[in-house]
Amino acid sequence: MSTASSNDSLYTYFNVAIKSIRQLLNTMEKTEFIIEYFTKYLDFFVYSYLINTFLDSLTKDNIKSIGLPNHELKQINLHFDMIRKQLATTEKLQTLENIRQINEDFYLKIKVDIKTYFPSFSKLITLIEKGNRYSKIRRLIVREKNFLSSFSNEHSDTISKLASIQFEIALRKGKFYLTKKDEKDFAKFFKDLIKQSAIRGVNDLNATAEVTLKDHTKIEKTFNDHLYKKWKKPLDLLRLLIISSSEIGEEKNNFMKTNIVIEELQILKKIH
Repeated sequence: MSTASSNDSLYTYFNVAIKSIRQLLNTMEKTEFIIEYFTKYLDFFVYSYLINTFLDSLTKDNIKSIGLPNHELKQINLHFDMIRKQLATTEKLQTLENIRQINEDFYLKIKVDIKTYFPSFSKLITLIEKGNRYSKIRRLIVREKNFLSSFSNEHSDTISKLASIQFEIALRKGKFYLTKKDEKDFAKFFKDLIKQSAIRGVNDLNATAEVTLKDHTKIEKTFNDHLYKKWKKPLDLLRLLIISSSEIGEEKNNFMKTNIVIEELQILKKIH
């Protein structure tokens, strides 16, 4: 995930992300890994945004506009340089192991560092939280985590299972995107997902074809035997009727073909 532009409210942005995640989950089967990933992703999405916004705001112009000491700017940037690099690495490779490190505890630790070593800059983090409606976002996180824990796709089918398998593979590799900036990559991922799912589906069918056909033939024979046993008399009469009709039709056709020449009859025979 990349942070949104400074003109975007995290609250709005987060709501869009939540909707995208829900729509995505409805297309696939629930797995333990996928649910755990998105549970951790909610925290990563919010707290990486807030931290990045804070770090990106550490410029001379921003500091001057809100009355913070300019002489501490270089020192605070150096202090959080490792944090900046960690976030950049995580955003490029969003594996579960990476995103689970960026959570509320991680964020609170940074706030404590700011308050301890750069107390005047606590004002900046407060402004960022208020501007992005952080208190409401925290409630949204709790709501969505509850949703994820109880989520169940009632319409799971073969395609949903295949999609889950392929999507989980992508998540384990850290390849997941939600932002407009990465929209093309996200679209490409789903195009590849459909292709891979189709190939995997055909391969699975070929691998189990002999057993599947044998089982279904057995089921079909058992069903037909049951029906015949129950409806033997009427079924035999129906079969005799079909056989008799065919024989009578053949005799009638042969007779008319050799003894009667009617143009309309020949036309009807050719049509049928």
